[in-house]
Formats: sequence, C-alpha cells, structure tokens
Amino acid sequence: MSEQQSESTEEEQKRHEAKQRAWKKYQKRQNRWFNSEFSDKHGDFVKKLIKRGIVRRFQEIGYLEGDGVSICRGGMTFINDELGIRDSFGMVIESGSVAIFIWVSLTLETWCVRSHIEALEKYRRHVDSQGHGSTKRFIGAVAGAVVTDDAATFAQKNGIFVIVQSGVTVEIVTPPEGFTVKEW
Repeated sequence: MSEQQSESTEEEQKRHEAKQRAWKKYQKRQNRWFNSEFSDKHGDFVKKLIKRGIVRRFQEIGYLEGDGVSICRGGMTFINDELGIRDSFGMVIESGSVAIFIWVSLTLETWCVRSHIEALEKYRRHVDSQGHGSTKRFIGAVAGAVVTDDAATFAQKNGIFVIVQSGVTVEIVTPPEGFTVKEW
C-alpha cells in the first residue's frame, strides 16, 4: 500500500468516526426532545402513578411525619437572578422538616439523575441565599415508568431514592447496604 493510499484510508476512517459521533449526538438530542415532549403529555400519567402510593412509602421509612403532607404534583420552578440560577422539580412532597424533590420521567436515565442532583444543589444555594436559615432537610428521589439499571445505581450511589412501579402502586427500590441518604 502506498503512502498516499494509507493517508486516504486514515482520512476516511477519521471521517467515518466523526460521522458516527455526530449521529450519536443527534440521536441523543432527539431522544431527549422526544422524552421531554412525550413526557409532557404522559408525565401526568406517570406522576399519578407515583403519587398514588409514594406518600405512604416515605411515611413507612420515616421521612414524612403524620398527616400534614402536602404534594405539589404540578412541579415547582425557582429563579434566583442574583446567583444566576433557574431550575425546576417535577414533584415536591413536604411534611414537617422534610421536603422530598422528585424527578419524574417516562424513561429514567443517568443524565436525568445528574440533572436532578444539579437542581437540588442549586435549590439549596437559592434557599440559603434568602437568609431565612432554613433547617428543612431536602431529600432527592427519582422515578420513572422505565428505570435503567445504570440510572438506579448512579442515583443510589449519590444518596437519591429510586421509585419504580409495582403493580397498582409504587415501591422505593431497596437501597444497597451502606446506602446513605444525601441531604441538600
């Protein structure tokens, strides 16, 4: 093989790899768009499934106190122009000194968990910047009609509860030994 043919083959390989990367990036972007558009319509369905049994489940494991539980199923958006942050949560459950922020998705993937962790960190900074000295504990949870194994593992490694469907209600996935809930 001549030197010119070798260079041509290398260039073709590089072009092929670049096309593959571009195609994967396009697919990922399309999947995110599809999930968000599809979730807008079907997100209420998933939220209703989650809402049905999740309060009782969190009460059973000691994170929600008594009957004074409020649920913000429609989500919550927060904006802090001073800190340059803006984000939202799909569902918020509050009781006493605890607020549980839940990311709800049709298909829960690792990027969803990362986004939720970032939102929790932003929200803690937002609340702290208000100077109210909130002692409320913020707990994270993620839920999906379909939950990938990678997403569940990543969430639990980061102290986030994982919620899955279980028949007509929902279950919190049993955390692995050594699991520690992270609070923001």
